[in-house]
Amino acid sequence: EAVALLQQEVAVGVPLFSARSAQIFVAEYLRIGGVARLLIAAMSPAVVAALELSPQDIEVAARPDAASMLAALREVTLRGLGS
Repeated sequence: EAVALLQQEVAVGVPLFSARSAQIFVAEYLRIGGVARLLIAAMSPAVVAALELSPQDIEVAARPDAASMLAALREVTLRGLGS
């Protein structure tokens, strides 16, 4: 289901917790021919630096914890969807 979603022209919220997970995600996104608009919630600036593509919207968590990641995902999703 995730692959099919990423292959559609829709906005998709993507939480990335580490530089390594960002690299793996980008490699898979490119491998499957992803076209979805990516709304990235990143745990840290290091995660953003590891992205090898330019997502449409990124929000970096205020602190490296689950609550901050949830807040970042909410913010980037609201902004990305124009709410």
